[in-house]
Amino acid sequence: MVGEMRDLETMRTAVTAAETGHLVFSTLHAIDSISTIDRMCAMFPTEEQEYVRMQLSMVLRAVIAQRLLPTKNEMSRVMCAELMIVTPGVANMIRQGQPALIYQAMETGASVGMVSFDKQLVNLARKGMIDPDLAVRQARHQKGVADALGRQSSLRN
Repeated sequence: MVGEMRDLETMRTAVTAAETGHLVFSTLHAIDSISTIDRMCAMFPTEEQEYVRMQLSMVLRAVIAQRLLPTKNEMSRVMCAELMIVTPGVANMIRQGQPALIYQAMETGASVGMVSFDKQLVNLARKGMIDPDLAVRQARHQKGVADALGRQSSLRN
């Protein structure tokens, strides 16, 4: 267990341990699954980043990202979690540095257990757990979430 990967040495150690067959769990501050991969790669010098993407594509199995959002009544918080499973297709996208395609794979990967923040936000809003406007503001693709919730939106995507 690596408490948090904050520096290059810790990141390098975690990736090396995973490459040698160790199960590594760690935390990293990032806004979502794709940002996690980008942040990990960005920790390394530019000339190493392509190799690191290759390493991650081989050893990474899943990324869970979470946010705590205020409930509709604002009395407590509810977790909104995103799960990216590294399928062979996602591994290839990591190798090739194609984050937009990874997000598309997550949107369509429910059959293997993947769920995006946007889908979770819609689910939480439909269940009445969070305010629909909050769901739209928190979304990666705000227009898509607004449309799914029957909201008018002039927001991004």
